[in-house]
Amino acid sequence: KKANDMARSFAESDKRKLESWINLGEAQVANDDYKEAESCLNHAALILKSEKHTKGKEYARIQQDLGELRLNSGDYDAAEPCFKTALDIRMAMSGTDKEDAADSLQGLASISIQRRNFADAIAKLQQAQKLIEANSGKEDRDYVAVITDLARAEQMAATKRDQLPKIASIYEEALTLGAKVFPPDHPQ
Repeated sequence: KKANDMARSFAESDKRKLESWINLGEAQVANDDYKEAESCLNHAALILKSEKHTKGKEYARIQQDLGELRLNSGDYDAAEPCFKTALDIRMAMSGTDKEDAADSLQGLASISIQRRNFADAIAKLQQAQKLIEANSGKEDRDYVAVITDLARAEQMAATKRDQLPKIASIYEEALTLGAKVFPPDHPQ
């Protein structure tokens, strides 16, 4: 409630207000209050739309958060355009901002997996893998997450026993890299 009151206290054009709405929405997701989270994130999106700022990283972040929220609630049809919007914005950026496109690709891959379109999921995860590797290298937490998802998608798509060694090697790579980038007590 206090954070909500603070967010409302800033002028609409104040960057702090926008950031407060985004952070509040993300905090609501962490508290499993998806209805309130969506309300906060939609409010932040409306601020950016009213200022005609729908091509920047803040708008992409909001769309990514809305996509994840909707994905987690099982509304794949509503999640997909959010991830696509975030992806389009992020792919037009450079450096670490462009690397954030990997998150959007992972979201779209998750939808493809739920729809049992494993080939599409694998292609998106491979694209995410290349983005992260090009910007941050392999010893990166996001890289480990992507190749873990990739191995899972490959496993679900496998139709022959001889595909399993390749899948096992991807999981082994994820475990080896995970041991380097995560603390020893991390559940990864």
